[in-house]
Amino acid sequence: MHQNVIKMTLTLATILFTVLAVSSAFTCIYNGKLYTEGQTRILGDLPCVTYVCRGGTFSFLKEGCNLGGICHDIGTTYSHRCSTYRCTVSQSGTKRYYKHTPINERCPDYNGNCHDTTDTFRHIIRGKMYESCTCSITSSHYHYSCESSSKRLRAGWLSLVFLFIGFSLTSMY
Repeated sequence: MHQNVIKMTLTLATILFTVLAVSSAFTCIYNGKLYTEGQTRILGDLPCVTYVCRGGTFSFLKEGCNLGGICHDIGTTYSHRCSTYRCTVSQSGTKRYYKHTPINERCPDYNGNCHDTTDTFRHIIRGKMYESCTCSITSSHYHYSCESSSKRLRAGWLSLVFLFIGFSLTSMY
């Protein structure tokens, strides 16, 4: 019986030691999930914000802006399409907001060439080619304004008719 008590004591000590070792390895808890010291987790739907478990709490390991599946560190500049952005972060209370702050925005034409908002260029809209287009950018969305080549041709034809009759179309504008 004395041997059984010793075996039982050793078994209980082994179980207790195992439980303590396992529970001390899991030092952080997030949404009911246990994390070990040094283990990382991503913040919700922000794949570029990573936390690391250290000393029982999570702290930032890395944070940045996600654009097209690529993480950009805070403060870095990067290009997307025809524009250049800087990854910035702001905070309101405990919530942090990650933003692509435009530095230089330009518009793509139908070939993917980049144009300033003051440029005039060719562009295709709904399958139709326009010869004289400009663009503006609002909240990183492109807005194109195009003059139809057929309108210009009609205006030119009317100018010739009025000039032939003796009227000047330009004086009417």
